[in-house]
Amino acid sequence: IGFFSFQDLQLFTVNPQNLLLLNQYKVDVTIVIYYIQLVYQQDINFSPLGLPSLGQCFAPGRVFTQLTSQESLTVLGNVNRVCTDLDPQIAAALASNFGEKIDAKVISALGNESASLSISQIKSLKPSDLVDSLNILSNVIGWRIGQAKAIVLSLLSSGFLQINSSASLLNLGSLIPGVPSTVFSSISGSDLVTVSRNPSVLFYILSAPQIVQLTFVRQIIYLNTNSLQIIENVPDNLATEIPGVYLLQFPNDSSTVIKLNRKKWKPQQVALFFDIIAANSETAELGGPNNLSSSVLQGFTCTTIRSLGKRQIKNLIKACRRKGTNKVPLVETQVR
Repeated sequence: IGFFSFQDLQLFTVNPQNLLLLNQYKVDVTIVIYYIQLVYQQDINFSPLGLPSLGQCFAPGRVFTQLTSQESLTVLGNVNRVCTDLDPQIAAALASNFGEKIDAKVISALGNESASLSISQIKSLKPSDLVDSLNILSNVIGWRIGQAKAIVLSLLSSGFLQINSSASLLNLGSLIPGVPSTVFSSISGSDLVTVSRNPSVLFYILSAPQIVQLTFVRQIIYLNTNSLQIIENVPDNLATEIPGVYLLQFPNDSSTVIKLNRKKWKPQQVALFFDIIAANSETAELGGPNNLSSSVLQGFTCTTIRSLGKRQIKNLIKACRRKGTNKVPLVETQVR
């Protein structure tokens, strides 16, 4: 390539026989990318159908809008097979080519690129096609809340889907953020405790709107309103949704301190039990104040440390001054 001028190379790139060579020989991917760039500098409307499969991965997204739905199915088969990280613009262009004529066959071809479907396209799908495609849709990475909600609501309103157990929730996979908060009220607290131990389900719950997270936690709390049982049942990253009324009476034993320390809290929550967890004897169980989580140290106020000795207070202030993103800033209201 170094022996030819830029302009000379451009002229030869769109030659079908030269393009065929990219398929016949194992060419380094950096050369393929450069070659495709030259193709579209020579002809900005060159059809991606004339490119080798690997070359289609690096074509501009806009050129795929000229394809028919049938041609889009063919290209999807190629790019899903050979592209390691498909350009979202290509996926969006291919998805748009189907208009509102989407069915289970199209979903199968799109695979993970189904996340490029518009909400109007999703709403045009027959519920029966959604059911037939659920094993694909539930594994798609990258759903927006609106898309996931449109799919779930369509399935619920059609009667094809009922969400009333941990098993039915598990089947939804990446669509969980689209489940309405009211649906969680019909699932038992014990089922939610069980399903929250699944890392992927917990990830999707944490990606859901806050009202969903709140309902999820409230339903778990109703299972057993004992404070110790609540911190046992509610996942660490969802502890911010526990109402303060359930955080008032904790024993100062080491087991409780360890559980409280590993959870994520809001400052106003920690203030309710900071005097217990920050006591010298309790921080000793953790290996010293420096091992208190930044989340727990947010509860440091003049009120919450009244029962602590001066040495322990100094150690807590030092712990708050830890370096990096874990540093806990102390505002005036906390230290006066």
